[in-house]
Amino acid sequence: MRGLTLSMVVLLTALPSAVLAWGGEGHRIIAALAYERLAPNARQAVDRLIALEEVEHFMGDMHQPLHMTDNGDRGGNEVQASLPGGETANLRHIWDTTLVAAALGPDEAQAEAQLRPLVAANAATWSRGDLNAWASETHLVGVQVAYGRLPAKPPCGGPAPFQALGQDYVDAAVPVVREQLGRAAVRLAIVLNEALG
Repeated sequence: MRGLTLSMVVLLTALPSAVLAWGGEGHRIIAALAYERLAPNARQAVDRLIALEEVEHFMGDMHQPLHMTDNGDRGGNEVQASLPGGETANLRHIWDTTLVAAALGPDEAQAEAQLRPLVAANAATWSRGDLNAWASETHLVGVQVAYGRLPAKPPCGGPAPFQALGQDYVDAAVPVVREQLGRAAVRLAIVLNEALG
């Protein structure tokens, strides 16, 4: 029974919120009420799972270039752009979602399989440094690629005008997305091994 319960917790925390009924507020209410009824050992285990999720989120964000770079546009949230296929969204969404799909496809298992050789080949190099160095590295990627390759350069300190992103922008961003995801995975493992190992 314990294995089944743990599997359910992991499954439910992994599902996207759009799949779950009740919406975010309903789930928070259910979780808060259930948490009050947990035995001390179960409460500690849940606290640890929540902390791990936060660390994963933090490390992922640290490696997304627009989370570490800003041009007075809330990290790309205020920059509207279109892609060669006609999709229009803000630049942050394009980097969070569209470019990830372009880089790895829609299937998570295949995406992981694609990234494994890249991670294996670069793990030693990507393991060097610390949080500050990793953040600076991602900032530079944001400056050089996410903002630096925009077709309509933003004014100094001001948001960029509408961006019609060409295939050249996508082609430059796709390998960066792969590398940043690989770096995040290697460095998340380092942080978790140090904290839990």
